[in-house]
Amino acid sequence: MSSITAAIGISQIKKLDKLIKKRRNNAQFISKNLKKFDQIITPNEPKSSKHVYQLYSIQLPNTIIRNKLMKYLENKGIMSKVYFFPIHLTTFYKKLGYSTLSLDITKKISDKILSLPMFPGMTKEELCYIVESVSQFMEQNKKF
Repeated sequence: MSSITAAIGISQIKKLDKLIKKRRNNAQFISKNLKKFDQIITPNEPKSSKHVYQLYSIQLPNTIIRNKLMKYLENKGIMSKVYFFPIHLTTFYKKLGYSTLSLDITKKISDKILSLPMFPGMTKEELCYIVESVSQFMEQNKKF
């Protein structure tokens, strides 16, 4: 690691608690406003842990709804993403023969999970826009 990289890292560590607090506040706002939808599972935080919300991922009823929401948000200028796929189904692990594993829960969750934008510097307007956009989609797609 270069000295410059180390210096940047040290300066960021000094800001870590403040950055985590901002992420936690942002996540709390989004969760509070999306909990009204039974079809959305928001992140949960066990009492013995402190979530830092590096990602803010929700679970939806199925892949079709997840993909439709992702496209809907994209059309509104909101980037959402599926970050994690079952590792045993990636090319590298398939070559090693792991694709025969039966990891049903892993597959089920990866088919329904979607990460919404999350960063410490989000404005109230950005948070509201995300919540309003997801809410509009959910209201328009009540039939699932």
